[in-house]
Order: sequence, then C-alpha cells, then structure tokens
Amino acid sequence: MCIRDRSALSADVKQEELDEALTAQQIATEAYERIEVKANAALLLYDTLSRHQAQSQEKYRKPFTDKIDQLGRIIYRDDTFAVRLADDLTVKARVLDGVTIDFDQLSSGAKEQLLILVKLAAAMLVDETDGMPIFLDDQLGHTDPDRQTRMAAILARASEMAQIIVLTADESRYGALTNRHDIRIN
Repeated sequence: MCIRDRSALSADVKQEELDEALTAQQIATEAYERIEVKANAALLLYDTLSRHQAQSQEKYRKPFTDKIDQLGRIIYRDDTFAVRLADDLTVKARVLDGVTIDFDQLSSGAKEQLLILVKLAAAMLVDETDGMPIFLDDQLGHTDPDRQTRMAAILARASEMAQIIVLTADESRYGALTNRHDIRIN
C-alpha cells in the first residue's frame, strides 16, 4: 500500500468519524429539543396550577381567617384575638392584645385549641347549612378547665352546623357540652 492510499484511507476514516459525530450531535440536539419542549410544558403546567392554587387560597383566606378569629374571640374573651395564616392557610401566629406569638412558640394547650378552631372553621365554611363531620380524638388534655368550658360552648355552637364526633377517655373535658349524645365503649 502506498502512502497516498494510506492518506486516502485515513481521510475516509476521519470523514466517517466526522459523520458519526455529526449524526450523534443531531440525535442529541433532537433529544434535547424534545426534553426542552416537555420541560417548558411542565413549567407552564406548574405555573398555571400554582397561580390557580394561590388565587383559590386567597379567595378562602379572609372568610377562613374571619371564622377562626370569631371562634377564638369566644375562647379568649378578647376582641383583639386574631390569627395570622401562612400562604398554605396553616396557622402561622396568634395575636392577642397586640402581641403576636408564632404558632410553634405557643403552649400545647393553645396549640390544640387553635387546631380545633381551624377544624371547626373549615367545617363551617365548607357547607354553612350542614357543615362537615369533625373528629376530635382525645383533645383538650393540655387545656385548662376554664378554656375547656369555653371550648364546649364553641363546640355546641358548631354542632348546630356540623356533626362533631369526640373520642375521649376523660369525658370531664367535655362536661360543659350540653347538647351531646354519649356512647360508651367498653
């Protein structure tokens, strides 16, 4: 084989390698473009759902906050009671007499009272006529007797709009709840 044939062969090999590289690049470019189209579609879907979720949450924020505040003012016997909600409508803080306390910093009793208020407010807003069933499983264990009595008043009021099912080993926590139907389980 002469030198000329070797250089022609070498050029053919290089051309083949170049063609393979260009083909691989084209395949990679097409794959990238397909992935980019899917990513853009996913981003559009995410942005659209996020926007609608935010609009929906904003629509419910005021009535939900107002209902929790209304119920909380009964427990605390204070017109300054208010809650601050996070973007996802969870309780972020409680305000009382102008003092704001983060939810995580509240006592166990205050937390359980607020969580019951949240359940009651949600139930009352879901259907103002019939509400929705609410289950309370052995709650108010960290709540002082005076607030237990006030919680019973709130539960009595809420039971006019929603079915409230309370499971407890200590019925004295709900002793002030007058319009109840007891079922004992042995």
